[in-house]
Amino acid sequence: MKVGINGFGNRGRSILRLLLCQQEIEVTHINDKMDIPLMAYLLQFDTPQAEFMASIEYDDSHLIVNNHPITITRFADNKDIPWEKSGTEYVIETSVLEDNYAKLQQHLKSTVRCVILGGLPGDHSIPTMVMGVNEMRLQD
Repeated sequence: MKVGINGFGNRGRSILRLLLCQQEIEVTHINDKMDIPLMAYLLQFDTPQAEFMASIEYDDSHLIVNNHPITITRFADNKDIPWEKSGTEYVIETSVLEDNYAKLQQHLKSTVRCVILGGLPGDHSIPTMVMGVNEMRLQD
């Protein structure tokens, strides 16, 4: 499963840390306006869970965590993010600005099959799923 993250604030960094522990999940892409050196620094040191003990490097277009390159882009508009170039199938939206159905739907193109909102929806048409409570409502 190939996953991309839009937004690399506290929520996005915490989600990345969790996903990197899952062998069946490959994080392929992160989109955020932040510079890559700052992303690397914040991933390692600015977190409520303590210092992230991983090898973190970067180049002009990748964050490299434990020798795994993650494509980094800096697009402001969801419809411009080239998720397909990294083969991203699932997008986790952690930007607090993108909480309505129309904005989230812009991620659904080419290879992206599903968008998961990593916060509270601003649009009542977006269902809220809680694992162990109502995840059976999820459809593939």
